[in-house]
Amino acid sequence: MKELKEKLEEIIDKLSAGVEKDGKKLNKGNVSAAKRVRKLAVEVMKDLKDFRAEVMDSIHEVREDRSNKRGDS
Repeated sequence: MKELKEKLEEIIDKLSAGVEKDGKKLNKGNVSAAKRVRKLAVEVMKDLKDFRAEVMDSIHEVREDRSNKRGDS
């Protein structure tokens, strides 16, 4: 579970760094900054989809382990 938490923190850090870098420029109407923020958003969405899949895999593993333990009793 710690690995999942670390991956989520990396995604958050990636998004925060991009917003910190280009956020003020974006608010001033800088088109290039807007494109970079949009690109970052797409990258983060992909990262979050991958993260979601890993979480679902983890849930299925836990359920399977519990099911196997109940069957052994």
